[in-house]
Amino acid sequence: MHKAVSFSVAAGLTLFMAAGCSKYIKPSDKAAYDSASAAVERAQSDLKSAEVVPTKNDMQDTFSDALSNLAAAKDLLGKDDYVKAQELALKASQLATDVKELPGEVQKLIAETEKSLVFATEVGLDKTYGKKIKEIKDNLWDANNNVRLKRYAAAKSLAANACSETRKAIDDVEKANDSMAKANAAVIAAKDAGAEASLADIMKTAADTLAAAKTDMENANFQKAKEGADKACQLAKDALEKAKAAKQNN
Repeated sequence: MHKAVSFSVAAGLTLFMAAGCSKYIKPSDKAAYDSASAAVERAQSDLKSAEVVPTKNDMQDTFSDALSNLAAAKDLLGKDDYVKAQELALKASQLATDVKELPGEVQKLIAETEKSLVFATEVGLDKTYGKKIKEIKDNLWDANNNVRLKRYAAAKSLAANACSETRKAIDDVEKANDSMAKANAAVIAAKDAGAEASLADIMKTAADTLAAAKTDMENANFQKAKEGADKACQLAKDALEKAKAAKQNN
């Protein structure tokens, strides 16, 4: 789009010359017109660059939507609906950007998932989540294969699913670790309050439950470890409160 050139006219309007035609713009509308025109120009540039990327054929529907939004924006610009014209032009730019940036997004998702899978194996998730980890690896392989075939939309879907499922599995580890830390802190606090002497039975149960949870952690049974740690934590907290109450009564 050519930059508009303005001329003052007696009627209180501004005459803009653009692309060989003239258009009268009210001074009060000039800012909105300029913004909409700039948005249309950006959209045209974005569509032009998106037209040559390898994802265009795979995302033809998205590219076509971008073209439709740009055409509508131009039409509305000519009808003085500057706000709506700018809105559609910005949407066209975003759709074009989606087409251009999809390969990078896919590669980022794949890299993130591969990194997470290494961690998952290191902490032993493959022992108790063997079937799930295999599914994740299969989806990741399919994602990489679709990238090689330049099927980026399908690759993104597969990679996103693999990334999400890996994150869920790792969340189990993080939650178990958090529960273990809280349980250890609660047992120490109860001991410091003298609960080990006055409430030996409760403290023994808490200690035994925590020890079992630690074993579950070592065996990568993270959900079971969390449940045991939460139970040990509650037992220790109960002992702490009873120990405090006993001291106050004495």
